[in-house]
Amino acid sequence: MNTFSKEEQPRNSKDILRSIVGEIGELKNAVKLEEDMEILKDDLEDNINDVYWLAAFFANGNGIVFEEMIAKIEEMKKKS
Repeated sequence: MNTFSKEEQPRNSKDILRSIVGEIGELKNAVKLEEDMEILKDDLEDNINDVYWLAAFFANGNGIVFEEMIAKIEEMKKKS
């Protein structure tokens, strides 16, 4: 489940990409400031969840079925 309220949800591809970059920036800053990753676990999970949700939202809005893309990635990982 994403942590964006209905009002905060990005409306177009540019907004979605900006949101993804923002979430990744939050991840980077959290990791940079904290050496003990266990302390960050909840924050990291929330930010990673948001990135995943935004990526799915972006993909699906641009004609890419996110679940199929993830399945392809999983299949490639099995082969490597």
